[in-house]
Amino acid sequence: KAVNTAVEHIITQPFSEWPPLLGYNKLIAKENSQVLAEINGDPLLVMGTYHKGKVCCFASDCSPHWGSPQFLQWEQYATFWCNVLHTIKK
Repeated sequence: KAVNTAVEHIITQPFSEWPPLLGYNKLIAKENSQVLAEINGDPLLVMGTYHKGKVCCFASDCSPHWGSPQFLQWEQYATFWCNVLHTIKK
């Protein structure tokens, strides 16, 4: 089950629980990045920078492959993705 590790961040602040996810890619967060959520102890949602921009890595899926029906119908789904895009825009 996914858990927030940065509960006050604009992306994860609106919700305290994640719906189930059906899978994810294992990744290693780079030094100086911020892990916002983890799943099974692995980074799930990571924020960082690249040159002058901001980047966000979501290690699962926003569509039915690894996105469970609960995730796709989650009441926070649109808010989550809008907050991700708002955060990384310049």
